[in-house]
Amino acid sequence: MHKKTDFNSLFWSIYGVNNRLFEVSDVFKKQRDKQSDEKKYDNFLKCSNILSNGIYFEFLFKEIVIFDELFIDYLLGNNDKNKFYVNQIHNITLNYKLFSQEKNNENLLINIFSFQISHIIEYMVFNNINVSNFEKCLEKKSLMPFIDLCKESTKSKSLKDLSTKLSYKNSEMKERLEENKIYIEEIHANTFQKDLSEWKNNKSLPSFFKLLIIINTIYKGNNDQKTGLFLQLIIIRSLLQIQKTFSIKESAQIKFFQQLKHFRAIIKKYYSENTLSNILEEQSHYLIDFSEVLDEQFSSKKIDVVKYLEDLKNKIDKFNKYNEGNKLVDLQMPYKDFIINEFNKCKTKNDYFKLLNEISLFTKNEVYPEFINQAYIIIQFIISIKINDKKLFKEHFKLLDRSFGLLLSLYKIEKKLSTYSKLFENISDLKTCLSLISNYFNKYQL
Repeated sequence: MHKKTDFNSLFWSIYGVNNRLFEVSDVFKKQRDKQSDEKKYDNFLKCSNILSNGIYFEFLFKEIVIFDELFIDYLLGNNDKNKFYVNQIHNITLNYKLFSQEKNNENLLINIFSFQISHIIEYMVFNNINVSNFEKCLEKKSLMPFIDLCKESTKSKSLKDLSTKLSYKNSEMKERLEENKIYIEEIHANTFQKDLSEWKNNKSLPSFFKLLIIINTIYKGNNDQKTGLFLQLIIIRSLLQIQKTFSIKESAQIKFFQQLKHFRAIIKKYYSENTLSNILEEQSHYLIDFSEVLDEQFSSKKIDVVKYLEDLKNKIDKFNKYNEGNKLVDLQMPYKDFIINEFNKCKTKNDYFKLLNEISLFTKNEVYPEFINQAYIIIQFIISIKINDKKLFKEHFKLLDRSFGLLLSLYKIEKKLSTYSKLFENISDLKTCLSLISNYFNKYQL
């Protein structure tokens, strides 16, 4: 399969962490041996087939798990408001991963980001959290309104004066972290003075840890205002980094700001009318909400997989209904007609081997949405059955199980090659095979 993007590095760089994260302490560059994690992750990127499904899914959702642990367990605290914020950010991440490979996806991605940010900001407004500095930052495309707030709250007369106070705060935080055996570098005032000059001129952006220093300089202790302000700071920093990393065109930026204004007005109206269910309905038009399963997953509840899949299917159906007209989700499978025709012509094991290799070539150098990848995997699984080789069958059963989120293992689906060989006995038509395998899995409510 095509080598995966190093999403771990990309994801954390958006938030100002310039290294891969495999556990929360890596945010602070805690000294530890990461060779084993790095090797497993490199295998995940280059040749994930050799990994167990457990390790594969561990790395597939690694960023979500660490982000949740970092913000809920370490930084913000576990309450309904904070879980709302974090789940809505998770929704951006998961929908981006789901749809970023779609063709002509600019409008789709703009809607995902603008709706979710609107959802978070208007929730803050509804809970009486000040968002004026966030709005100033958007207007100026700069973090300086927050730096000015920091300057004001510390009664600093100049950026040089502020740099000294940021350095003091760094020393305080360094001392506290060392109690937990997390050792961070000492940042001196002259370094902060240089940073402040660069941030003012948009030449660089604060690291994640420097954002923590800024917010803890503005506010002491923990409260809703501090949480809201910190998340606004994180969002602005992320938007500026995304603009830089992906070289976002001016036209796309204008669309984003227009949609942000549009969605904020809609959500504000629903909050004022106390019709919160309408916000979720509106959200379903632009993205898929994973909040419920995330809440269950991170609260260690046992997930009702059947119910979850039914709910997810309904959400996907609703999403596709609203986006079909714009052709935002292209589910047309490349090479479909070729594969069907070639499969139906196969007479021998060598014929099926040849087709299997050709499909592997199709997918090796192309990146497809997960829906299409899954279609290829199912067809390759069927071909492995027709070849009737136990080792090959086992490999493709593993990949199929992975594509279904380990549901085949969860439901203890039959793993014997002989069972499937009998199912396809004397069947040489691919569409018939697909129908038979679909009916077989449906017995398990898959």
